[in-house]
Amino acid sequence: MGGNSPQTLVNTTALQILRGELDLAIPLARRTGEVEALIYAALLQGVGILLPFAGGLAAAVAGALLFGGTFIGMVSLVLTMAGRYYPTR
Repeated sequence: MGGNSPQTLVNTTALQILRGELDLAIPLARRTGEVEALIYAALLQGVGILLPFAGGLAAAVAGALLFGGTFIGMVSLVLTMAGRYYPTR
């Protein structure tokens, strides 16, 4: 596969997320507040769960990406909140 293939983009993005270089939840939390960002992420995660029931491969892949992305964002946000509210633990 070439350097500009969709698979390379997905792999690069996944590595950035795993390394914490690409976190989309924190900017949203700064604008809306941490609790509201968690609520929005939970709602999007629910959409990601229901999306595969629409049928088709594209819906299943989109649902999986939405679910996984919101899960990573929620975990990152909760860890950030825990570090802020309980810095000595």
